[in-house]
Amino acid sequence: RGPSVAALYGANTLGAMLGVAVTAFATLGAWGERRTILAAAALNLAAALAALAYPGATAEPAPSSRAGAAPARGAAPGAAAWLFGISGFCALGYEILWSRQLTLLLGNSTYAFSVILVVYLAGIGLGSLWAPRLSASAPLVLFAELELGVSCAVLASLALFRFLGLRAASPAQLYSPVLGRADLLRLAVQAVLLILPAAAAMGALFPVAVRLAREEDEAASAARMYAFNTVGGILGSALVGFGLLGALGVHGSLRALALLNAALAAAALRLARPARGLRRAAALAFAAAVLFVATRRDPTLDILAARLDARLRLLFHEEDAAATVTGAALGSGRTLFINGIEIAGNGHAGALMAFLPNLLLESPRSALVICFGAGQTFRTASLLSSRVDAVELLEPVLRHAGDFLPDVPALMSAPGRAVYAEDGRQFLLRSRSRYDSIIVDAAPPLFSAGAVNLYTREFMDLARARLADDGVFALWLPLRSFESDYWSILRGVGQGFEHVAVWSHPSAEGFLVLASRRPIRPPAAAELSRRIRERLAPLGPDAVRGVRADALLAGFVLSEEDLRAYAGRYPVVTDDRPLTEFPLWRFLRDEPLMADARFLLKARR
Repeated sequence: RGPSVAALYGANTLGAMLGVAVTAFATLGAWGERRTILAAAALNLAAALAALAYPGATAEPAPSSRAGAAPARGAAPGAAAWLFGISGFCALGYEILWSRQLTLLLGNSTYAFSVILVVYLAGIGLGSLWAPRLSASAPLVLFAELELGVSCAVLASLALFRFLGLRAASPAQLYSPVLGRADLLRLAVQAVLLILPAAAAMGALFPVAVRLAREEDEAASAARMYAFNTVGGILGSALVGFGLLGALGVHGSLRALALLNAALAAAALRLARPARGLRRAAALAFAAAVLFVATRRDPTLDILAARLDARLRLLFHEEDAAATVTGAALGSGRTLFINGIEIAGNGHAGALMAFLPNLLLESPRSALVICFGAGQTFRTASLLSSRVDAVELLEPVLRHAGDFLPDVPALMSAPGRAVYAEDGRQFLLRSRSRYDSIIVDAAPPLFSAGAVNLYTREFMDLARARLADDGVFALWLPLRSFESDYWSILRGVGQGFEHVAVWSHPSAEGFLVLASRRPIRPPAAAELSRRIRERLAPLGPDAVRGVRADALLAGFVLSEEDLRAYAGRYPVVTDDRPLTEFPLWRFLRDEPLMADARFLLKARR
């Protein structure tokens, strides 16, 4: 007795929404993971103590006044539970698909996923609180209307997604749709417009479903329905994420689930067999049919094409369970996009990451490349070393390696070469091999989700343990991120390795951090010229002509002492304090994003 199922479910879900918002936008960035978890545990304890202090907390519950109530007319408890279970399948499937699709508008930062989840939970919570105000001739009819409402809202969001994406098409969004304070507000507004209506209809379904299957009392109905819906949600997450998405793509999967919601509505109406009172359901069904026809064209490719230079030619576009991978070409240049965000290309930067560490070593034999990307770093390392391992998180990227560099597929299968489709850090944790050079090139920008795992102090310790005694660790840091984040990462590299240096070039869209157990001292100009001629010859005459000893030596812009002294002012990025992944306050303070590496020069004394 007491609060209704709708009120309890709404309050609990809105509490979850608040937990996501506070954790993602405040405590993880300010306190770190350990303190955030301890704070959540403390709140659990406070809730327990409050429950024990509540009047009547130890009393036996009174028999429900609804005990023995008959099920609602026309409803079978078992059938209603199955309908609501399949509805849960759709609900969690939508969350998986939105998280993928909306990257194109919201970006690939942790905040993008957090906003999606906050809005999704807000819609469910508000929908549950709104449900008691709804009326229909029968609960099954109302259930059908809500299922049709979900279908209409999802299909309408597809049309709105296309409109918003084409309206704000800009090449800058290929790097990151979030580049300033105003972008954060736009991100939130777009998520509300695209997700909230459908989520509100999903939230209203639970209290209505409980009305359908009254057994002994409302509590038993709620338990049964909640269990079926949760199991359906688990299956939806698994089957949509690992099956339907790869088979139909994001757009096709969203439309398929919208059809399934409409089919659930039809099944509910068949169970209800109402003689009249179907005008609202019929209108919603007609709207869903019209929207289904109107959204048959996939908007993702249209939005991506609008952002690309008109001269670019699409090479491939593949939707996989892990990511949507796209390749585009302009002349001989090739660019790789992951979920619509520009990740890598086949330019000289990738080659630089491999051959600069190689030139610093007297007799390099082995290399590890973490983040395969367009394959240029792997290709260069393979032509310079006898043993090369490479790791790439996304298998579709490896399948399309030949679209970026034609000779890379042959190199991938050559003796002494091994390419793994898995997480780079997990690979290092399991590996017992040691390498003369380890080269890391995480996805830009620094605050992209997951990239921080390759920037923390703990990762530096792991990389050092897998490096040969005189080996060189090379970390590429992409530009257009916050200055303080660069210095925090540099301090962590300096703590993990005995010696550290940075190399930059005015034309590069990033700079290279080099670290080792041994002092990093480039050879004299004459010796460096000899190594360039001998070692880069396999790369072709153009590569040798484009590299000069004096230009390479000029790229070492800071002394190690100045670098360590200046970076020491900043906090270290750690697994517990993933600072670079949570730059909210830097956005809100309108801190500039570094467009070039000249900021490094301020460390000179």
